[in-house]
Amino acid sequence: MSQRRAGSYSPDRVSITLGAPTLLGAAVSVALPNGLAIPHVVDGRGPDAFLSVARETASNSKSTGADGEVTISESQNRSGMFTVTLTQSSTTNIVLSAMLALWETGVKFYFSITVIDLDSFGSLYEADECWIQGWPEAGFGATNGTNTWILECANLRMFHGARGLIG
Repeated sequence: MSQRRAGSYSPDRVSITLGAPTLLGAAVSVALPNGLAIPHVVDGRGPDAFLSVARETASNSKSTGADGEVTISESQNRSGMFTVTLTQSSTTNIVLSAMLALWETGVKFYFSITVIDLDSFGSLYEADECWIQGWPEAGFGATNGTNTWILECANLRMFHGARGLIG
């Protein structure tokens, strides 16, 4: 029987990086305040669930005929989305706002996203052709709130690893 190991997890060890925007392979310049640059490591994550990654459709679907014959259909749709929740004080809001504002002026470009869980054995989520779905809803209250950004992509590559396997 294999020995069970306690896994460890720290949200600080989940690395989320936004890559430089490109248009037909050429770099696109995004005006940012001093001290901010792209590639950009996402900061100011929301207080609870700060990231979800999902494909738009399941990899396979089944249909069953009246006679019970089953057919499996494989989807070629690899598109998906990264939903990132940030505190309102996160500098990543500035980076994403600048990118979306540029997009809305007619400069259509893509950027990459890479997510690595450094506490796991192999968890990796990445996409090269990403864009921002739209502006998050603005809200104000007694405490620092959050902004939820949806970053869509054409080809989401996913691999779920496991914690506690190294050591």
